[in-house]
Amino acid sequence: MNKPKFDNSPGSNRFPSVPAWNPFAAVSGPLEGWTGYVSRLQNEVLAFAQTRFRREIDAMERFARCRKPEEYVDAQATFLAQTYSDYAKENLKLAGMLGEAAQSARKKFAEADVRAS
Repeated sequence: MNKPKFDNSPGSNRFPSVPAWNPFAAVSGPLEGWTGYVSRLQNEVLAFAQTRFRREIDAMERFARCRKPEEYVDAQATFLAQTYSDYAKENLKLAGMLGEAAQSARKKFAEADVRAS
């Protein structure tokens, strides 16, 4: 049986030297690629936020140009319809991206399980 060796050299902490367990390395195989998915997700969310911010500014400019109540109601209805549409499309896109990432992870976990058997 191999016993841990003590390092008695000057300046050592006098603890046995044992290999450290790296939890990140333990799961790196099955979770490999998640950083790519997270990066794509982050880019998508930031692009969506930028688009929505621009549309908010455009709506405020259009509201400011309204001279009659009917114009304001029309501008508001157009803005709300576009907002609902944008969020619905973005939710579907994000759900697809998350589903793709989950399927990839499921496949990698299954492959890792087969290799471990």
